[in-house]
Amino acid sequence: MKFSLPIKTILVLFIWLVCIYKVYADFDREYLFDSLVQAGLLIIAGIISALAISSDYSLYRQQKKLTSFISSITVILCIAGLLLTNHFLKRQDQTSTIYYAVRNTGGLGQITLDFRK
Repeated sequence: MKFSLPIKTILVLFIWLVCIYKVYADFDREYLFDSLVQAGLLIIAGIISALAISSDYSLYRQQKKLTSFISSITVILCIAGLLLTNHFLKRQDQTSTIYYAVRNTGGLGQITLDFRK
């Protein structure tokens, strides 16, 4: 199945942004099967990225244009974005807590509030 370059780039960008959002949204929380969802998203993003890079290389061999690697560059930038997001979240988590509060809302839910320096 062949995709055009803009569709392939948008697909790569979308799946990696979903991965980055999932890491960001769930950084301070622990949910049941959360790590499995993140791992599954990363596997899907990796497969889509590998297919995009392979397709870009094939397109480059045919056309000999550097613009063939747009989705590959998008993959590299998105992986860098994921790593930077993870780095800054871990760095933020090392600051001291000023005020921390937890409220159980009944059932399985709870609300937490964490003010940091």
